[in-house]
Amino acid sequence: MYKSSLFAKKDIFMVLFYIEMIYIIMGVIITMTKQEFDTALEAVGLSRKDFAELSGVSYLGTVTNWNDEKRPIPVWVNTWLENYAYRKKYEALRNLIGDKI
Repeated sequence: MYKSSLFAKKDIFMVLFYIEMIYIIMGVIITMTKQEFDTALEAVGLSRKDFAELSGVSYLGTVTNWNDEKRPIPVWVNTWLENYAYRKKYEALRNLIGDKI
């Protein structure tokens, strides 16, 4: 679960909603297929259930229902996974160099 107290969970979802709306208004609709979603999850070492827990969405009611037609994977998922990958790299680097900087 998201551990920062900077934003409430509902605030994060509103921000993600507005980002998605901006993408749609600008005509930039970057959606993932279910296969691309599974590949991206595998690349960062997450299962669908892990993703649901970390991002705060329902696993059974949301993630398992995403598909390529009626319920496409939301736009924000792609950027969430990119940021998660960057965070993992940052944490690995920070662990490697420690407090030397």
